[in-house]
Amino acid sequence: MYSFTCVLNIGKLYPVREANSKQEFIDNLITEYNEQCFGLLDIGVEDITVISSDEPTQDRDNNAPLIDRTKIPDLDADGKFIYNEGGTA
Repeated sequence: MYSFTCVLNIGKLYPVREANSKQEFIDNLITEYNEQCFGLLDIGVEDITVISSDEPTQDRDNNAPLIDRTKIPDLDADGKFIYNEGGTA
């Protein structure tokens, strides 16, 4: 009997998770994938590339949203923000 080896291309994954820091994101992602794959895959920090982040979604001190969603202006027919009655931004 012969032994065979190959490279298994499983495609690119684009996971999105909330975390308090880049390191927490990486640590949680590695733990999550390695637990779910249960020995089929072993993901390490070297397997994670192109990490980006948006602005925080919550205040870390009290878990309140950073933006009061009731104060976000509406859009007019042209897609411009309406900040006050009758006027646009």
